[in-house]
Amino acid sequence: MKAQIKKSDNTVGRFFSNDKTLELTSDKLLVSDGSVEEFIDMDANSKNTIIVDGLDQPGDFQPHKYQYVDGKLNVVDGWVNLAITAEEIETARLASEAREKRNQLLAETDFYALGDVTMSDAMKAYRKALRDVPSQSGFPTDINWPELGE
Repeated sequence: MKAQIKKSDNTVGRFFSNDKTLELTSDKLLVSDGSVEEFIDMDANSKNTIIVDGLDQPGDFQPHKYQYVDGKLNVVDGWVNLAITAEEIETARLASEAREKRNQLLAETDFYALGDVTMSDAMKAYRKALRDVPSQSGFPTDINWPELGE
């Protein structure tokens, strides 16, 4: 594969298959597959970009995650993975919904926490269990919702 490398920090912007012809001009990067030529990147040009042949694209590739140094690809120091999977999005949605439900249940019992009301031990335990919902091992997919004891 061919990699587009940014000269200023040696990061890989993208990979191209070997059947593509890449041409860096003074103002753009052109890519051709033999019949169609496309303008790819107006920020890439012969002044700030190099093309390196013979690299394998990592399975977890993301633009600018890898640097090309001493003929090798290395993950950029301090890289933070910003790619989010559908499963992670769903988990975040479920967690948000669970916290909303927990907050609503707490709000329904807030008047027991007023200074002129004596809160029973059962109410204290219930409210503590609600606050602890996010720390349950199955959160947010398998929640043991507390019930108010008498």
